[in-house]
Amino acid sequence: MRIMSLLLAAALCAAVPAAASPSSSKPKVVVSLPPLHSLVSRLLQGVAEPELLMDKRLDTRLVELNSRQVEALRHADLMIWSGPALEGAIAEAGMVMPDLAGRSLTLSRHVPLMSPAAEGSDQTGGPRDLRFWLDPRLAHHAVHMIAPALVRVYPEASDTILDNEIALMAELHHAEHATRAALGTAWGTPLHVGGGDLRYLEWRFNLAKSGCARGAFDPLGFNLPAGAALYGKMMDGARQALAACVGGKPERRAPSADL
Repeated sequence: MRIMSLLLAAALCAAVPAAASPSSSKPKVVVSLPPLHSLVSRLLQGVAEPELLMDKRLDTRLVELNSRQVEALRHADLMIWSGPALEGAIAEAGMVMPDLAGRSLTLSRHVPLMSPAAEGSDQTGGPRDLRFWLDPRLAHHAVHMIAPALVRVYPEASDTILDNEIALMAELHHAEHATRAALGTAWGTPLHVGGGDLRYLEWRFNLAKSGCARGAFDPLGFNLPAGAALYGKMMDGARQALAACVGGKPERRAPSADL
C-alpha cells in the first residue's frame, strides 16, 4: 500500500510542471533527519541551504513520505541519510526511483555502528543502531564522508566547505571534551553499553548506569529548530540530561561552541 502511495505521489509530481525560477538550476542537497541536516548545514554555511526531508516524526519508524518529500527526492542532486533500518520511507522511495541510490550517501555504510544488544557493541550480524551521531567521534567520522560529497556537488565552493569542515571538527571535539568534563569521564576504552537511545553516549563516556536519562531529550532532534545550530543544542541537552542523573550532580558547564 505504501509503495502504491509513493508511485501515485511521484506520478502526480511529474504531472505538474515545475515553475521556472532563478534557483531551479542550482544543485540541491536533501538530508533525511535533523541531526544530519544540522551537520550538513554547518558544512554548507556560506554556500547553500540543504533541505531537511523529515522535519517532524511521522511515526516511530519514519516509513511514510508525503508528496513534497517525494518531489524533494526526485530532484535531489545529493541525498544524505543514515540508512534503511532507520529511514524506511527513503528505502521504499528507492524502489520507485531506481536512480536514487546513485545520488545518495548512505552513512551507515561508512560509519561503525553499535549493536542494540545489551551484551556489547562488538557483536557480528544482526541489526545495528543507526543513531550514530550521538557519539561525537562517530559524527566526526561521518563529517569526513560528507564533506567530499558536498565538494563534488559544489566544486566552486570547495575552499569554503573545507574551511567549514575544519571548524566543525573542532566543534565536535569540543562537544566531546565538554561532555567528559561534565560527567567526570576519563579518557580510555568505553566499558558499558546501555539498551536505549543513550547507548552511544553511555558507551563513549563509560557510564555505569544504563538508561538513567532515557526520555530526557530527543535523539532525533525533532523538538529543536532545524539548522546548523541544532546538533550542538541537541548534544547540550544530552549532556545536561546525563549530568543530572549520573551521581545526582548538576552539570559543570564548559564554554559552549555553537554547531
